[in-house]
Amino acid sequence: MMEPIVMARAPGHISLGSDHPTTNWYGSVNRQSIITVAVNYYAYAIISPSHTDGVHIIYAGHGAHPCLLEGDKAWEDELAVPKAVAHLFGIRDGMTIFLSAQAPLGVGLGLSGSLTASLIKALAFSCGLDLEPMEVAGLACHVRAETLRTEDDSLDQYTAICGGFNSIESAEKVVRIEPLNIPLGTLRSLERQIMLFLIKPSGHLPDTGEHRKTGRFRNSPAARQGETSQTTSRRIRSSLEGGDLAVLWTLLDQSWLQQGHLYDGSERNLLVQSYKTARESGALCGRCIPANGGGSLVLFCPEEHQQSVTDSLALLGLQRWPIALAEDGVQVMEAVSRPKLASVREPVNLSSYLQHPR
Repeated sequence: MMEPIVMARAPGHISLGSDHPTTNWYGSVNRQSIITVAVNYYAYAIISPSHTDGVHIIYAGHGAHPCLLEGDKAWEDELAVPKAVAHLFGIRDGMTIFLSAQAPLGVGLGLSGSLTASLIKALAFSCGLDLEPMEVAGLACHVRAETLRTEDDSLDQYTAICGGFNSIESAEKVVRIEPLNIPLGTLRSLERQIMLFLIKPSGHLPDTGEHRKTGRFRNSPAARQGETSQTTSRRIRSSLEGGDLAVLWTLLDQSWLQQGHLYDGSERNLLVQSYKTARESGALCGRCIPANGGGSLVLFCPEEHQQSVTDSLALLGLQRWPIALAEDGVQVMEAVSRPKLASVREPVNLSSYLQHPR
């Protein structure tokens, strides 16, 4: 018998406008709506048969932990998810799982959810199941909720399966995804103007307390009122599909400024200062994403001002990373047949997990 070595990938993404409020996947929530765009930083999963007992997990990432093995306490949560996914498919031994992300996790590109999506896609394909993206997202929600005991990232799992621009809405347990119909000229303009900067975890400015607020964005009145986020998302969608970039820049600037002013923690001072500096240097709008003492800054900036913005932010310790829009969502990239070595000791029955909304 032959068993394939399978590689799958899922793109990172950026949410346009305000972050959505916390989602309770198992309870009643208000209607939520976000606009997302996939970007060309991918999370990869490669699964292959092995001669050894058990399922062995390797994560090749960035930063201080370039290669992590199963049992690494610092990454216990992230490595627990692929173990749970393998268990879900009935795989107990004879397999190696190799995971990799093209950018650090936790900088606001959604790559943690993309890792889960790519692994589910790859494992399902190796078991003879070509899951649809919505099925992948449904399984990812289940696994992460059960493994990490969290119920607030269900929309993140759905953004991880999408390519291009999408409107994603949820109401209680129903999630709907609608691809946006954006003119080609607008897409090209957006790709020319988007910029990404990463902040090293050690980077910080003195905390003057000038912008400090109590509570995070999710506790603000805007986050508690579903209609506010819906209205913003509808206006952003309308400006994108209508090709009205002047309106889009204004909406994103207002929305992202509101979000940035409500972050707490010392790292946000560098982010707020970076955003201010970028705007003064010619950027049209941007989004600050704090994470673990570092974070990222996404900007839209005319090409003629991009070098000035890059130079100004370099003085603050920000490093520019290349970025482009991604058209494809989660997908199998390659499957190569090899002699079958892994054993699936229990029948694969995923019907109870695939009760997802369309």
